[in-house]
Amino acid sequence: MGRRRRDSDAELQRLESEMQLLRERQSDLRLKIKQMRSSRGEVSKLEEKLAKQLSTAKWTIQEIEQLDPTWSFLAFYQKVDAKKPTPRGRRPRVAVTSGE
Repeated sequence: MGRRRRDSDAELQRLESEMQLLRERQSDLRLKIKQMRSSRGEVSKLEEKLAKQLSTAKWTIQEIEQLDPTWSFLAFYQKVDAKKPTPRGRRPRVAVTSGE
């Protein structure tokens, strides 16, 4: 009878530790879901901004490909150099040194 008690205690400990791991995993998954839902708004804002920028484009990819079938959007995109955006607002004052 004592042997069954030890086995059931060990089984109980194993189940409790497994349950704790599952609770931690559940909280991690809930946090990830919350982050994904909050970032959804950011993505839609970027999509709207891109749609607005591309709606005024004079040339579409299809029109360019009709003129030059060898033109590749991906190759063109990879050739473009990224540059940092210019800062907004007033420029910081530069200290003027006297040349005496």
